[in-house]
Amino acid sequence: IGMETLDDSYRFSLPLPGFANHCISLAARRGSVLHVLADKWDGTNGGHFERLISFDHDADLDRVRAKFDGDTLVIIVARR
Repeated sequence: IGMETLDDSYRFSLPLPGFANHCISLAARRGSVLHVLADKWDGTNGGHFERLISFDHDADLDRVRAKFDGDTLVIIVARR
């Protein structure tokens, strides 16, 4: 997992090869935690990815953006 702290945001890069865009979900949890979940089921092969990412008090989990290019999920969390 790649992580970068910028002046206005946190940026994460998560490699998720083999997963589809519609099988990835993000959810904000109590205590400034972002839950990232991905599942895939294609015939005999399956896969599961799950991470809980904790942030400092300055993270704004109401302003999360994500982009998936078919291989890497990039998550940007705004800072207050």
